[in-house]
Amino acid sequence: MTDQPTMHQRRVLSIVRRILWLLVLLLAAAVAVRHLVVVRSASASLPPADPYTGTALDRPAPGFTLTDQFGRRVSLSSLRGKPVVLAFIDSRCTTVCPLTASSLIDAQKLLGRAASRVALVAVNVNPAATTVADVRAWSRAHGMEHRWLFLTGPVAKLRPVWRAYGISTVETPQGLDHTDAIYLIGPEGHERRYVEASGNPGRVQSQARNLALHVAALLPGDPPLAPVSLPTGTGLPGQAGAFALPGLKQAQVRVGQGGTTTLVAFFATWCHACHRDLAMLRSYAPLAEARGLPPVVAVDLRVAEPSTRAVARLVDTERLSFPVALDVHGQVADAYGVSELPELALVSPSGRILWRHVGVMSLSDLVRHVEAIAR
Repeated sequence: MTDQPTMHQRRVLSIVRRILWLLVLLLAAAVAVRHLVVVRSASASLPPADPYTGTALDRPAPGFTLTDQFGRRVSLSSLRGKPVVLAFIDSRCTTVCPLTASSLIDAQKLLGRAASRVALVAVNVNPAATTVADVRAWSRAHGMEHRWLFLTGPVAKLRPVWRAYGISTVETPQGLDHTDAIYLIGPEGHERRYVEASGNPGRVQSQARNLALHVAALLPGDPPLAPVSLPTGTGLPGQAGAFALPGLKQAQVRVGQGGTTTLVAFFATWCHACHRDLAMLRSYAPLAEARGLPPVVAVDLRVAEPSTRAVARLVDTERLSFPVALDVHGQVADAYGVSELPELALVSPSGRILWRHVGVMSLSDLVRHVEAIAR
C-alpha cells in the first residue's frame, strides 16, 4: 500500500509547482522581450519613408550573393552599371507582396524601352520556403518569372541580407509578417531611395509611377515615361459599397445602384483559400436563386493579377456561373478596406455595406448569416 503524502508535504509540493510555473512564465517573458528587441533593432536602420515618394538615401548598398528562380548564382555586384529595384518578398505571400509585384510590372511598362536597362530584384524573406522551386512558383503565379530575379538561399545566407537592409520577419497566426521595403540602388552601387511598399490595392499604380520616375532619374538622359493606357472602373462617390466595374464576360458589372441586395466576393487567382471560397459560392448561387437570397458578384483583384486570361482560366476551372468583375485599379477593394483574401460583403441596393467576413466560410454558415441579415 502506497503511503499518502502528509498535509505538510502537499503544501511543499504546491509551493514547488508554483515556483516552477513562475520560472516558466519569466522565461517566456524573457524570450518575448528578446524577440521584440531583435525586431526593433532590425528595423532601426530603416529611414522613415514618405508614404508616396519614399526617402532619399546615399550610402553603399550591402552586397550579397544568392540563387535566382532558375538556380543561377547572382551577386548584387554583378548588376553594377544598372539601376536596381530591390524588393523583399515572401515566397508564400498572398497579401501585400502580390501588390508589390504588380507595382513593379506597371513601373516596367511606364519605363518602356528603358526598362531593359533596369534590374528588378527580389530577396525571399520566408524562412520556411527557401527552395528555388518556391521562388519560381511564386514568380510564375504572379507573371514575374522572366521579369525579375527572385533570389533565395539557405536561411543562414538570407538572414544577413535581411539584417543589412533592416528587414524584420515575425510569424503571426495569420502568417509571416515582414518589413515591406523597396530600395532603389544606383548604377554605382549606392542606395538612392527607400520606399515602403503599399498594401492598398488602390495605390498600386501611383506607387508604380513614383518608382518609375525615380528609376528614370537614375538612367542617363532621364528618359520620359511611356504613356500607359489602362481600363477604367471605380467605386461610386458617396456610396461605400457601390461600384461599376468592367466584367470578365459582361461589359459592366454594377453593385449598390438599386435592384437587390448583393453578396460581393473578393478573390484572386493566386489566393489558394479563394479557390475553396469560390467552390462554396458555386454551391451557394443556385441555392440563393431557389430561396430568394442575395445573388453573388465576384470581384477579382485584377490589379494584382498576371493577366485577365489567368482570371478567365480560374473561372472556367471552377465552373462559375455568377458575374465576375475586374478591379483593374484596386480602387474598389481599397474602398472596402480589403487587406486579406478571400473576403465577403453583403451590400444593400443603396450601396451600404451590411456585413463583412474575412476568410473561408462553410455554405451552411454563409446561408445562416445572409438569411439573418438580408431578411
